[in-house]
Amino acid sequence: YFLNTLIFTVATTAIMLIVIIAVILISLELVMNPLIKATNFIKEQQKVPLSGASEMQFLAEAYNDAFEKTRKIHDDLQHEALHDALTGLFNRAGYNRLIEELDEENMCLLLIDVDKFKSVNDQYGHDIGDLVLKKAADVLRHQFRSDDLIFRFGGDEFAVIMRNAGPQLMDLIRIKVGNANRQLAVDDKLPAASFSVGAAFGNRAVTDELFKEADTALYKVKNAGGCGIEFAS
Repeated sequence: YFLNTLIFTVATTAIMLIVIIAVILISLELVMNPLIKATNFIKEQQKVPLSGASEMQFLAEAYNDAFEKTRKIHDDLQHEALHDALTGLFNRAGYNRLIEELDEENMCLLLIDVDKFKSVNDQYGHDIGDLVLKKAADVLRHQFRSDDLIFRFGGDEFAVIMRNAGPQLMDLIRIKVGNANRQLAVDDKLPAASFSVGAAFGNRAVTDELFKEADTALYKVKNAGGCGIEFAS
């Protein structure tokens, strides 16, 4: 009897140990391991894979949903911070950000004003003035290449950075500006407008000196009556 009781006790204890070990292993597989992995993904600011117990998958789905919403809000705010609300072009903050990242062997900086824009606002009102600015932005998008960077600094002030563009493209740039001015002059129920453009060629970086050279060239055009382009010597 004693021997049978001992065998039964040992067997029961062994079964209980097996069950406990199984529970621990299952817990590790369904909860602890997915939790550790999820923590690593969260630290890396990545979405959490759906794995493990149903409760863990529910938590992962909730986190992923919040993660996507937060990332979209961040991306929207980032876009708004670097882009002009009226035209969709890069703004001055976008310009300051992007010129830090440029490393082009050759580039051309164009500073652009819409001629006599103040008189458009005074005569037709700001709503029409905004439409002229949007048209000006569309014209610049159409005339320049997809990898060129186009900016609106504010008011009637625009800029373009032509990448991989050396002095050998001077004639082509003149043609682009001429085409842009012809497009702005088209009668489409908006007041006719034109661009004054100052351009300067540079290497590797858009420096303050390069900006001043283009700005000086721009004012030469404006002082000569506008609607044209001048290159820095």
